[in-house]
Amino acid sequence: ESGTAALAGMLLEEVARVRAGDPAAAEVDLRSGLELIAQQEALSRADVWVSPLVRANRLIDERVRLALADSRPADAYALAEEGRASALRASGPPLSPATIRARLDPDVTLLTYAVLSDRVVLWRTAQHGTLEIPLSIHPGELRRLTATITSALARDAWTPATERIARRLHAALI
Repeated sequence: ESGTAALAGMLLEEVARVRAGDPAAAEVDLRSGLELIAQQEALSRADVWVSPLVRANRLIDERVRLALADSRPADAYALAEEGRASALRASGPPLSPATIRARLDPDVTLLTYAVLSDRVVLWRTAQHGTLEIPLSIHPGELRRLTATITSALARDAWTPATERIARRLHAALI
């Protein structure tokens, strides 16, 4: 069985296990999927049905979603940080929420976002703790608004409409 077929099969098993109420087994499949993606990065483009980064992001998003569904916001935050570090090709391991809190100045609050397929989650981290906040903006709306404002700014077109979008994004995200 090819690696791609194995990955597809594992993802289908993961979906079935989540639906059957077995998030622990789903987590094992998701971790295995991430390991398989890492092994497949050497394959030629013809052998890969979706880029490794896209596949990894999908699996990481599912791990974040599982942790949130299991009322483990600190774990979800750590997983989102792991995904961010992976996307940036960080040289070291991702920082734990406790390590991040310890390194923050007392008057600093760090905002970390996870844009999942079905929701946007914000973590507010300060020295005293981390708070998970589900945001009311839908990921599709967030993509639409950011694309619109990015395009307007690239054209130096700051208009009343652009200002409204900026205010909407600020209200939704901050």
